[in-house]
Formats: sequence, structure tokens, C-alpha cells
Amino acid sequence: MKKIKIVLTFFILLTVFITSYIFHRTQSFYKNLTIADRYYRKGNYLLGLPYYQSAFRDKPDNLRIALRLINCYRKLNMRQDAVKALSALEIKNYTDLDSLTELADLYYELKNYSKAEEFYGVINRIRPDPEVKRKLAEVLVWQKKYAQAIPLLENIAHRAPEDLLRQEFLADVCSWAG
Repeated sequence: MKKIKIVLTFFILLTVFITSYIFHRTQSFYKNLTIADRYYRKGNYLLGLPYYQSAFRDKPDNLRIALRLINCYRKLNMRQDAVKALSALEIKNYTDLDSLTELADLYYELKNYSKAEEFYGVINRIRPDPEVKRKLAEVLVWQKKYAQAIPLLENIAHRAPEDLLRQEFLADVCSWAG
């Protein structure tokens, strides 16, 4: 009977400990996120950075947190840390197009054109938009994939024939393609 009481006591204490731990971790995550968002909105990226880092460690699959962390790194000119956070980021769904666009723009800014192409391509398939097509064409041109860029640029030029800048860009790409 005494062994049963000891085992039951152990399991009760273990349950209380695990529940307390999970509660603390959850509360800690939301507290860090709230503080980080407050600093981010004020433009105080340096003070918000450690809170985003902590929140990202707790939920590395949360795209919004990852993008905020990466933007803090960008604003603080910590490009290598932004690249590290990007490489740790695993995108499991392609539903948040605004975040995906921000991510593609970041890859473009960091001159990682193949990754930018991947995300602009996904966005273009889900929601074709002239601006996304233009950016996709630009990253294709940077990679010297002129044959893939030309149809996109022709589509854009056809939709906005008065836009001489885009017409000129199409002509340049055609001349580079040979």
C-alpha cells in the first residue's frame, strides 16, 4: 500500500510540474511576443530583437515571428544573422501571401535570387499580379534566365503599353538574350 501511495504521489507531482512548465513556456512566449511587437512598432529594433529571438526559438515555424526577427536584423544591418534565420526557417504552407512576398523581397534584397525566384513563382501561381511578375522577371534576369523572363515581361508590357520603362526593360532583356 505504501508503494502505491509513493507512485501516486510521484505521478501527481510529475503532472503538476509538467503542467506548470507548459503554462510557463506558453506565457513566456506570449509575453516575449507582446514586448517585441511593442518595440518593433516604435522602431526600437535593438530592444525588440532579444524578445523576437526568444519567441522564434519557441515557435520556429511561425512565419510572422520569423519575418519580424529577420526585419529586425535587416534594420540593424545584421545581414548574416538575417540569412541564418532565413535558412533556419522552414515554410510548411503557402497561404500567407503577404508574408511570402516579404520573404521573397528579403531574398531579393540579399541577392539570393534562386530563393527569391522560388517564392515569387509560388506567389505568381497563386495570385498573378503585374508587380510580382516584374520582380520574378527581374530575379530571372539577374540569373541570366532570359528565356523565362521574356514571356513575363511581354505579358506586363502588353497590359501596360504606356509604361515606357517596362517596354525598355523588355527590349534590353531581348537584346541580352541574343
